[in-house]
Amino acid sequence: LVDLLLDPKPVPEDLVEIRETGTAVWEALAKLSPSLRAVIILRYFLNLSTDETAERLTAPAATIRWRLQEPRKQLRRLLSSIKPTAG
Repeated sequence: LVDLLLDPKPVPEDLVEIRETGTAVWEALAKLSPSLRAVIILRYFLNLSTDETAERLTAPAATIRWRLQEPRKQLRRLLSSIKPTAG
């Protein structure tokens, strides 16, 4: 019943927050080195598996897993000011 009462459309404030968060993510990505940015984009934005990412970058899968660690840390630090919202 609750699902029927909830409006599935986001309110304007949510749309602004989504846009601001997206902008912050892309700005943080731009601060990464090109090689680290490529790994993140292939893996998380293009949804390639680790093996597919490795194939695209002609690197072993273990190397890709290792290369994902550093940009994750950098992005976590760069995006730490973004406050998650409940809901």
